[in-house]
This record gives sequence, structure tokens and C-alpha cells, in this order.
Amino acid sequence: MPDQYKDVSALWVAESNFPIGSGLNVHNHNYYHLFYIREGEAEFPVEDKTYTIHAGESVLAKKYVYHGLKPVENKMLRCLEVKFSVLSSVTERMIEDIPSHIPQDDFVSKLLQLIVEESILGSPNSSAFTTNYLITLINYLYRKYSKTRESDSKVIDTNGLSDLSKHIINYLENNINDRISLQAIADELGLNKNYICSAFKKDTNMTIGDCDMLIRIRKAAELISYSDMNMALVASSTGFANLSHFNRTFKRIVGIPPGHYRKMFSAKLIVPTDIELSPEFKESNGFIVSVLAGKKFSAADVLLHEGFYKEDDIKISKSEMPKNGNNSTESI
Repeated sequence: MPDQYKDVSALWVAESNFPIGSGLNVHNHNYYHLFYIREGEAEFPVEDKTYTIHAGESVLAKKYVYHGLKPVENKMLRCLEVKFSVLSSVTERMIEDIPSHIPQDDFVSKLLQLIVEESILGSPNSSAFTTNYLITLINYLYRKYSKTRESDSKVIDTNGLSDLSKHIINYLENNINDRISLQAIADELGLNKNYICSAFKKDTNMTIGDCDMLIRIRKAAELISYSDMNMALVASSTGFANLSHFNRTFKRIVGIPPGHYRKMFSAKLIVPTDIELSPEFKESNGFIVSVLAGKKFSAADVLLHEGFYKEDDIKISKSEMPKNGNNSTESI
């Protein structure tokens, strides 16, 4: 059984009714408490905010966070409640990233109803089913509603990178058509600009600006190979202000000018799966191979071949990297 199944436990499950005038005093505890509103509406103070929750919506009180229920008005409040504990630090981090107010969601409603039904059933297998549903609920809420949810990179193999670096890479990919600034990324993440520059470079051995160019040129190479766009349109579609800058950057990263690349690697001329490339070509043209094969690449491996850094820079280990990133300018 996966470790996550051992680390999540339903402590208490119930269908609850709160008559008019009743509520819960503000309190906290060392477990999580999820309210799902079946009928009525109510105000839930959670930490420093008060959420008005309507039928079909949920509110999640996290561990040690003060929360309560203001006296119910107008009509009886009917809820499903689940109290649960989590031992896994990974799962805890997931839950911390889920917002306190969860909007109306049919799948959430169904999962909670199944949890309640299993609790009432009380069969020998009910505990296992309840845990299964609860883990599914946590993963679903994180995937759909987490505050920093990011789909995996389409371009770069992010295995082993920090969550911060993954979020930055995803932001760069999602804004490939625009000129963006370091401050915009910092604002998106709610962090200091100099901090994200330093942390990203220590984690990836490249600057945010270099990663941005890598992503843009990868997209440009795909457009050149698999579309009829002219070079000016390719450049503008990948956020370059002018064709001259695009041409210089493309040649620096890929090793050949974009026009030459199209003549050699247009999809009209080749079938990538049929290409027999020599080991020498693969070794010196990792960028091109990754584009033609539709594969992600390790940014560090590609940079060794494509010349973002001087040879002396490449030899610097992560532990020897300067404490402050060298890409702290306003624009990337």
C-alpha cells in the first residue's frame, strides 16, 4: 500500500445540522476540518478572513488555524463534516496550498457523500474505502484549486527541481507570447525579485532570463519545423520584439540560423522517427534532437552544448555559485 494511504486518517465523519442561532466558537486544533454545505448558508471565520459559504460550497480549516461558525440566520444549516489527520509532510504541503474556500464542485460533493456513506455503513472494509476517498479528495482539491498549482513543464525535465523553480518555469511557458519582467514573476509568486533569481540559479545553474530564452527558442523551433509561419511571425509569436534579436538568439542557442534550420528540419522534408542521427550529432545537437523527437530536455545538459555559459562558468559547482543571482535586472 502506498505510504500516502498510511499517513491519512479520517478521525470523524458526520452529517450535521445547525439550527438558527447556533454556531461554533472560534477555536483551533491539530487536525484538519472540512465543512460541506448541503443546505443553507453561513459565515465561517477562518484565520483573518470570514467566508460566506452557500449550498454546494465547502470550507477547509487547516491544522492549528483558528476558525469558527457564526450564529446561523434565516434557516437551518445542513452540513457534511470530515475531520482528518495527515502524517506525511508532502501531503501536508499539498493541503496548505488548497484555499480555505472551495467553490461548488459536483465531484467534491460526490466524494464527501461517499465518505459519509462508508462511515455510516461501518463494514470491515469501510475504513480502507474512506481513506481511499479522502486521499482522492485531497489530490483532486490540490490539482484543481491549489493556489500555486502548475502543470508540468512541456519543455524541460523538472525532476529534482524545487517547487519554486517549477513554478517559475511554468510561468515562463504560460507567458511565452509576452515580454515579461522579473518583477512580474516575483509578484505572481509573492516573493522578492532578488530571492527568486538567486534561488532559481542555485537550483538550475542558469538564470531565469536564460531559461526564458531557452523556452522561447524551443517553441520557435517547433513552429519552424511544424508550421508554415514566416520568421517574422514566429519571432512575434514567441515574444521577440524584432526579427534581428530573434535570429541572433536562435543561432546562439540552436547553433544554426532559423532559416538554415527550416531547410534542414522542416516536417515536410523529414519524419522525425525515421531520422538516423549519429551519436556525434546527438551529442552536439541535443536541442535539435529534443525538438524533432518531441521530448523534454534537461536544461543543464542542453546548455553545455548550446553556449549560454562560458566554459569556466560551467565548471562552477552549485555549492560555489554566488549567493546572489546575476539576473536581477527588471526585464528578462
